[in-house]
Amino acid sequence: MNTKTVNAADVAEFVKYCKDFYDFRNSGALYPMATAHEIETAIDWYLQNPEVDFIGDTIDRENVRNILESWGCRVNTIWLDR
Repeated sequence: MNTKTVNAADVAEFVKYCKDFYDFRNSGALYPMATAHEIETAIDWYLQNPEVDFIGDTIDRENVRNILESWGCRVNTIWLDR
């Protein structure tokens, strides 16, 4: 069980980090696949899992991506061609 307290500032930084990768409205996103709202919701869902030991790293980001993919979000190649 996760008894670690999650710092709000760390979560805010992690949200930005995930949006930099996945927000298709962000012109610099590396893998545009979801809206900001979807990303935020996936992060909330992820952090509610008591087995998560959140540190805001690449593993956490990829786990959020896995949630987005499970919801049907996919990299939009149209956005990659801009």
